[in-house]
Amino acid sequence: MGFLNLFLFFFSSYMLMSMSFTLSQNLKCYPTQKFTTNSTYDKNRKLILASLASKVAVNGGFYNTTIGHEPNKVYGLAVCRGDSTPEICNECVHLSVQQILSDCPNQKEVIFWGQDPQCIVRYADHSIVGKLEMRPEVVGYTVDNVTSNLTGFHQLWEGVMDGLVTKASMGSSRLKFGTGEAVFTMFLKIFALMQCTPDISQNDCNHCLRHIVLDFQTCCGQREGGYIYRPSCFFRWDFYPFYKVNITQSTGTKTNTTSNTTTNTTVRNSGGGGIATSIVVIIVVLIISGQFRC
Repeated sequence: MGFLNLFLFFFSSYMLMSMSFTLSQNLKCYPTQKFTTNSTYDKNRKLILASLASKVAVNGGFYNTTIGHEPNKVYGLAVCRGDSTPEICNECVHLSVQQILSDCPNQKEVIFWGQDPQCIVRYADHSIVGKLEMRPEVVGYTVDNVTSNLTGFHQLWEGVMDGLVTKASMGSSRLKFGTGEAVFTMFLKIFALMQCTPDISQNDCNHCLRHIVLDFQTCCGQREGGYIYRPSCFFRWDFYPFYKVNITQSTGTKTNTTSNTTTNTTVRNSGGGGIATSIVVIIVVLIISGQFRC
């Protein structure tokens, strides 16, 4: 094996380990209630997760259902990001279900924000549909700060976020989603995305997203990108297009084929919002074209 092929092999292995580690931070296994393996609740849980995986894409990216009777009744919900294709939606929920079954073997309540996130998968032993939930949350941000024209940046950023809160919260009972862009400099453009689970009301969606924006400003207001995920809503922004955009919309933006992004991620639990986990993950993205021979 040539040097370049050997390097690519080890680099690919490192990337797979990094991505797996990152995804695990987006999985919350609630520790308070547990069930016994092969119990009625366990069987109902497996049935509802299989149902979510098979039906969410064909139902337009949002599906909720219940299986069983009290005290073994299981409530489930899955929602895909608004720009996801049916194929990506289906894949995200399937992979999320597999990780839930693997990493949360006997918890009665679980939430997983899958693939940055392309989907949210939840189940619980109580009703979760139509209820605003603000915890737990996952917070991530780049280590680099915006250092020039901070006043102009904050005004532009706040304007984009304010418009997106309105856009997403005014969505339908099937999709509450919005994206937005704004030019900051000749080489930098703000890209932002917001979404609520469509089962919550317009007012609850608005409330959830506005608090996300305020929380991000408090913790990470000068960062060059970041995200907050909650059970009822999530948001992300960056200086590069990370969602599906019209080609004409992204003209003139700062887009790299090679980028190094360092992201700090924390998970805050429902009990008072304390930090449960703090990690730093370095993600290196390479786009390699052509063939290499050694």
